[in-house]
Amino acid sequence: MCYLFFDLLERLNPESHDRLVDFLCTTELTAVMEMLDPKSMHIEDISHLKQAELRFITWTSSDLEGRTTSLSCLPPHVAIDIAQILGNVHVYYMYSYFALC
Repeated sequence: MCYLFFDLLERLNPESHDRLVDFLCTTELTAVMEMLDPKSMHIEDISHLKQAELRFITWTSSDLEGRTTSLSCLPPHVAIDIAQILGNVHVYYMYSYFALC
């Protein structure tokens, strides 16, 4: 999983890379992602993937006080918009399908 995250960082252009790292350091938020691996079972057909990859889900905070209903610290549409700005995330809202590119 750690290898996949650093691979993702390396694939970002330098400007996106710096924005993402600055955002994570400044806000102290954590990106919640799903690992898709074509070698393991999954509900959806992901056999088209050549290797494992991470898909963005949301942002979460380490400050959990007062958060009893959700671990996501932002509304979904805001979290997705921020991820798109920071790291060129392609989101297909109709299918709730997230892909980092």
